[in-house]
Amino acid sequence: MIKNVLHHEYHHMTHRTSGPSAIRPAVPRAEFTQRILGCFRDKVKTEGLLVLKCSGKLATGSIIPAAADLKLRRVVKNLVIVPGAKEQINAAIKEFNPNYVPKFVGGRRVTPSWMMDLVERVYQKILTRIMAGLRDYNPEPLMYGVFYGQPVSEKNRTGNITQVEPITVISALFNGQIAVLAPLGLSETGDGRPDSLGSLCLSSPYAGAGLSFNADDAAAWIAKTLGATQLLLATDKGGIEAHGKMQKEITVSALARLINKSIVRDGMVVKARACMTAVAAGVPVRVINGSNPDSVTRALREKCGTAVVR
Repeated sequence: MIKNVLHHEYHHMTHRTSGPSAIRPAVPRAEFTQRILGCFRDKVKTEGLLVLKCSGKLATGSIIPAAADLKLRRVVKNLVIVPGAKEQINAAIKEFNPNYVPKFVGGRRVTPSWMMDLVERVYQKILTRIMAGLRDYNPEPLMYGVFYGQPVSEKNRTGNITQVEPITVISALFNGQIAVLAPLGLSETGDGRPDSLGSLCLSSPYAGAGLSFNADDAAAWIAKTLGATQLLLATDKGGIEAHGKMQKEITVSALARLINKSIVRDGMVVKARACMTAVAAGVPVRVINGSNPDSVTRALREKCGTAVVR
C-alpha cells in the first residue's frame, strides 16, 4: 500500500539509524511533506483533481455517488469529498437538549466543548453512510489528521484552519481511492506544527477535544494545498445570487463588495470567503446546485452554477 510506503519513508527519512548510515542527517517532516506534495502536484497536472464539498442536506443524497461514478468512468481521476453537516448537527443538538438554541457568529456555528462529542458522532454517521453508498468505489474516510488550527476562543471549539497535513489524503489518492474528509481537526502544538503525522480512521480517539471547522473552509484549504484543478461547492441553490439574479460568473472583488454591503450574509459569507481563498491560490471554483446529480458533470463543462474568478 502506498500509504504504508509513505509512512515508512517518513520514519526512515526523519530518524537517524545505527551503523554507518547514522551520519545521514534526519530530514524534517516539513521537507518530507513538501517532497511528497510536489510529486502529487505533478500527478494532478496530468490527471486533474476534483474537490467536492456538499452541504449537510446533500451529503447523503445522489450527488456524491454521481461524482464517484465519474471517477469510475475516468472522467475524474482524483476525487476528494468534504461533507457538511449543519442540519444533522442541529438535529442531534435538539435531541440532546431541546432547549438549546444553536448560535452562529459570522455564519459559523459556536461549538461549546460539550458539543464536540455530538459533532464527532454526527460525522461518524455521515462518513459511515457515505462509505456504504460508495462501497463499490474504494473510498477512504478521514476523521482526523488532515486539518489543524486554533480554536476561536477557549470556550468555543470552532476553529480557524492554519495548516493542512496532506500525507494521508495523498496516500489515499495515490491508491486510487476516493478521499472522504470530515472537517474536524486538532490544535497545533506550541511550535506551530501538528502534533502527529495524521491517521486514517473513522473513529475519534480525542473524546471531544478536537476542533470543528467549517466545511467550506476545509474544502478550500485542501483544494489549495493539493493544487486542485476544480473546487465545486454544492448547495441546494443554483449558485451565488446578487441583486435578485443568479450570477453565472463573479469576481473576487465583486464578491467582497457584496459581503461588505451585506448582500451576501450569514452562511453564504463563509462560503464566499472560502471561494476567495481557493481562487487566490489559483484553484478554479464553482458554486452549484447539488440537488441534481447531473450538476457535477455540467459544472465540469462550465454549464451551470456560479464561477468565482479573479
